[in-house]
Amino acid sequence: DNGATIHDFRLVEGATHTNLIFDVVVPFRVKMTDEQIKTRLSELIFEKIGNNYFAVVNIDRDVSKEIG
Repeated sequence: DNGATIHDFRLVEGATHTNLIFDVVVPFRVKMTDEQIKTRLSELIFEKIGNNYFAVVNIDRDVSKEIG
């Protein structure tokens, strides 16, 4: 979704892989579950930069624009 944003991004390198740790703010209107969003992000990371990177994601729902 074009309205999604990330913050608190950090990399934690380990012996076998690197964790990409970040929060994603997802518009409330997005119907995907948090688990579906995390899975999709993991797939995109694998496709773009390889299998030595793992997403550790916290999902926040942005209701501020929905309340008006």
